[in-house]
Amino acid sequence: MRLLSSLAVAAVLAAAAPAARGQPYAPDPKPPHGVGASYLDHAIVDVYPVDSNLVEILIHDLGRAKAPAPIAIYRTGGKKPTRCGVPLEVFLNGSRVARFRVPAKPQIVRVELDPDHEYPDANRANDVWVKR
Repeated sequence: MRLLSSLAVAAVLAAAAPAARGQPYAPDPKPPHGVGASYLDHAIVDVYPVDSNLVEILIHDLGRAKAPAPIAIYRTGGKKPTRCGVPLEVFLNGSRVARFRVPAKPQIVRVELDPDHEYPDANRANDVWVKR
């Protein structure tokens, strides 16, 4: 796997407690149908402004297997997406929530977890956020 980094990243913040914004973390009582006992499931819960200069991307680790969370951020103008991500160490340290901050300009129109499908995510439906 290639190391994902970006100068656009202002900070990666992790918290073991449920986030105040977005849906609270609720661990799955059992794996999704057809998935083994140890499965990976990252989810984009919310993308919201922190202030006029920063946007926060809220990611939950819903699965039982641990992996980094590569991210592609698509902005207005149609240029190549910004590649960044949450390192594996954030989730290995016991955190189930990661807050990822990036510049607000140009406007974010889409955020995608694991855009290259490098990891076997159990539910890809929660891996994409699109601005409405």
